[in-house]
Amino acid sequence: MIEITEREYTDIISPLQNHEVDDSDASETINGQYLARLCAEDWRIYKTFTINLANVLTALPLYRLDGESQEVVHKRLQDLRMRLETMPKTARWKLRACIGEKVQWYELPERDKEIVDSRVTTNGP
Repeated sequence: MIEITEREYTDIISPLQNHEVDDSDASETINGQYLARLCAEDWRIYKTFTINLANVLTALPLYRLDGESQEVVHKRLQDLRMRLETMPKTARWKLRACIGEKVQWYELPERDKEIVDSRVTTNGP
């Protein structure tokens, strides 16, 4: 999801508040190694994931978490970010990264295309 809603922020924060980030599929944990591997294989997933991580980190103070919970979520978001950055990337990932944001890497759901298209203005010379 490239444009996340308020509910999706909560859907990201809640599991991070209640579950440890780990390198396994153990019960009650978030498998950070699996997520990092997914992102290391596909630049588009990586890009979307890191944008959303950054957005959640920025918005975190707006959520009414007690100090300890906010610190835990912040630490786990940083842990995920570090795992994504340090996981070795595939050759395909590196090739797509060279193109970067010059080529759109995501598709909007049909219901959102009209909204986004209406935001585009043509103020040509």
